[in-house]
Amino acid sequence: MEYNMVNTTRQDESALIADLRNGSDKAFSALFDLYGKRLFAFCMLYCKHREQSQDIVQDVFLALWNKRREIREGTDSIYSLLFVMAKNELVNAYRMQLNSAGYEQYVYYCNERTQNEGLAYMEFEEFEHLLNRMIDKLPATQREVVRLSKFEGLKVRDISEQLKLSEQTVKNQLSLGMKQLRKRFGILKLVFYLLSIIN
Repeated sequence: MEYNMVNTTRQDESALIADLRNGSDKAFSALFDLYGKRLFAFCMLYCKHREQSQDIVQDVFLALWNKRREIREGTDSIYSLLFVMAKNELVNAYRMQLNSAGYEQYVYYCNERTQNEGLAYMEFEEFEHLLNRMIDKLPATQREVVRLSKFEGLKVRDISEQLKLSEQTVKNQLSLGMKQLRKRFGILKLVFYLLSIIN
């Protein structure tokens, strides 16, 4: 079966999950295409390294495949499960890196803000939507620098080369962009603290 992942509905996703439970590797690939980048962006908010975020996403989807038969029949969305699995992977990583301020704050954030899978899903969905809206309102250069630094994990030198800007200009634009986000988005002050210490 071929899957069209553009404008996927809950009904479409429910069919994908049913096929996944039956061992369809095409359904698995379609779900990865649907949620992989979003899960990676979430991990990058709290994880210090791009490679580690990629590893966490891979581990989450590998676990999903291995436990596919345990997914409840009739499940119409898999993202809340993926989110919680990623959260647990990040917490485990924190336990291995107790000197990481970002991971420490992440655990605090999860304990305070997420009490169950449904709430975790809704909170991150809302956060992701609002964050992207705020970033879109930044001036063009600040917007590009923030996205490249905080969501793609590029270093100042790499951003400088890609955007043809001096490293000092990149640093200045990143600082200004993050300042604007913290100012406009006070309700997520803790999250923007985390963003400011990554990289």
